[in-house]
Amino acid sequence: MKYGDIVDKSAVVIHGNLATLDDWYFITLEKRIRMSHQIISEFDNIIITYNKKNDINDCDVKRLRDLYRKYYPDCIFLFDVNNRGWVFGGIDLTKNAYSYVCNNLDVDYVWLLTDDFFIKQPFLDIDFGDEEYDFYGMPFFGYGGIQNIVGKDTPGTMEEHIDKYLEHYTNEFNPQFNFYIIRTDAITFYHMIESGDADERYKKWIQSENPDPREYTLSTEALLGKSLRNNMLNCKMIIDGMDLRNLVKTIISYEQHDGSHKNVYFLDYGLCHMDDINQEVVVLDKDNARLARVKIS
Repeated sequence: MKYGDIVDKSAVVIHGNLATLDDWYFITLEKRIRMSHQIISEFDNIIITYNKKNDINDCDVKRLRDLYRKYYPDCIFLFDVNNRGWVFGGIDLTKNAYSYVCNNLDVDYVWLLTDDFFIKQPFLDIDFGDEEYDFYGMPFFGYGGIQNIVGKDTPGTMEEHIDKYLEHYTNEFNPQFNFYIIRTDAITFYHMIESGDADERYKKWIQSENPDPREYTLSTEALLGKSLRNNMLNCKMIIDGMDLRNLVKTIISYEQHDGSHKNVYFLDYGLCHMDDINQEVVVLDKDNARLARVKIS
């Protein structure tokens, strides 16, 4: 079965945070929308959900909504009025969107992606086998996480280090928050974090003087991984085989610390967390890694 085979049984959710009204932001966002437009347009149910900085007026959200409806005229636009930023706010956005789809749309899957993640045609052509899974996710790890498992200055070859890390990681899968696919009947307990727990942690954060909300909650990836395990989901890692090995090798070689693999383009999968649209990407396939620029059409 291919990922393209489940599109007609799915809804897609694009989520983000409106942090500025500067023209450059909307110019960049429109480029991002165009990069995934061909694939997103194949979905019958498209949900756009955002929150914003509190110093942005509610009426100014119209510009954002109108931009998306230029490309997806029939999209459903959901706005989270709690505006709890990106970490807590990202939890709110995904929980609310997942709940909306499960309770209102007759679909089997939800595809959730951040507004800086793009999907190209090769992904729909990837065959993931005959088994249907509850969850399909991208790997999440960086150089620091690999060092913690392999050990710093540990003797051995690169291949031995890769083997050791992958044995650990595949048994403790924390997926990326930026893109995943989940069944609408998958969650028995909670998705990401219990609402009451999130509220209490958020209250402690805003009463503190710490600007980093991650001190008061687990990362969104860790919360997602925890909810997968608590709900005992059958998971499929999207990047696997030699592509996964080459990803680990590239991270070790370049000492890349960011676990969400910003500006890494998985060529054979047509997937990229395009954090900086104006910078080169690392093009990664099963054989090598190289720098290139992505053409926006």
